[in-house]
Amino acid sequence: MQTVFEGGNLVIRAETEGERGLVCGMDAIAAWRALLGTTSVAETCAAMMQARESAGSYDPQTGRNAYTTAYEGLESALVDSASEISMLSTDGEVQDDPMTAARNRTRAALGLPPITNDVDAAVQTAMLSGEAADATPTTGIDTDCVDAKAIGTLFATEAMRADLDECEERFFESLMPRQNQQN
Repeated sequence: MQTVFEGGNLVIRAETEGERGLVCGMDAIAAWRALLGTTSVAETCAAMMQARESAGSYDPQTGRNAYTTAYEGLESALVDSASEISMLSTDGEVQDDPMTAARNRTRAALGLPPITNDVDAAVQTAMLSGEAADATPTTGIDTDCVDAKAIGTLFATEAMRADLDECEERFFESLMPRQNQQN
């Protein structure tokens, strides 16, 4: 599998029959990473390649889909409001925080594994301690479908990290409440 960055997109080319490929921009990587709570670009890309929205996850009357709960969780977290998201995960585990519960509902609707409280705690600890990306625990996404080393090498440059950081900032900014502009 060939993994390159061209034309502003990360391109993972399938080289054998049955192998999946992926073409996505930095904005998509930033959004998926935030919505699913993945810990690395490789894990995010693997999730993108494996996600399959379940048949019942879209409600045509309300427009709600697999991603709605994760968006609502992020918006609630960004405005520091009490979330109305159920703390019960689809597998019956009571989550320690509403954002993990929201992400797990989205993950379940996409056929991806949930983040357990133990994994969530390990990820948060790793992020707060500033551990290297290689040492960061995963959130359960199987990364065998991507070349994690090649993706890591591409995103090891200062320019790529800065571009991804900018995309993440733009994504979170888009979720922030707008102040009324009255003069």
